[in-house]
Amino acid sequence: MTTTRTITTIRHSTTAHNAAQIISGRIDEPLSDAGRALARELRDLHGPLVADTVASSPMRRARETAAIVTTADDGEIVTSDLCVERDYGLLEGIPPDEVATYADRITYIERGGIKHSLNPPGGESFEQVRLRAGGTLDLLRTLPGSTVILVAHQTFLQQLHGLLLGHDVHEALALDIRTLQVDRFELNGASPARHEAVHPGMGTHRSW
Repeated sequence: MTTTRTITTIRHSTTAHNAAQIISGRIDEPLSDAGRALARELRDLHGPLVADTVASSPMRRARETAAIVTTADDGEIVTSDLCVERDYGLLEGIPPDEVATYADRITYIERGGIKHSLNPPGGESFEQVRLRAGGTLDLLRTLPGSTVILVAHQTFLQQLHGLLLGHDVHEALALDIRTLQVDRFELNGASPARHEAVHPGMGTHRSW
């Protein structure tokens, strides 16, 4: 008999880099004051989100979001390096005009009206992010209880959602997941997973 498991995903709230259109990637940046206020607004709107297990990227912006929207203590949150944000290599932490100087070294693909960098210098491919998403999905299936909340990052969540919804690596790039967007997936052995949009998010920050 197949056991039904419910996975709720949340994209973390905003940071100073988000506001400045700077790529954070693997930079371990905390939420901004505005980001913490947005997370509290989501919690006030829906009440604390509840699950048997709360999981998160180990990056501070994700852990802070998880603690605010679920009221779980930081020590209760399960973290995994598998669900960190994409590594954008040399593009991380620099302003948009400096990113533009790398244009002749980057191949872009357009999906969902957004141009995505396929090969950021020194960074990670989308195929590598997809592999980590697959490993994360395997991990989520083993966590205690039948319901799990996962707080992570936009580019990572695109690939996780792609796996759950049956989209390939490039099709998943059209899923422009908004700040604090909440999605619920029901896994019962069928593919694609059953999907419910719980909250549309609190704003949009572009993909890279």
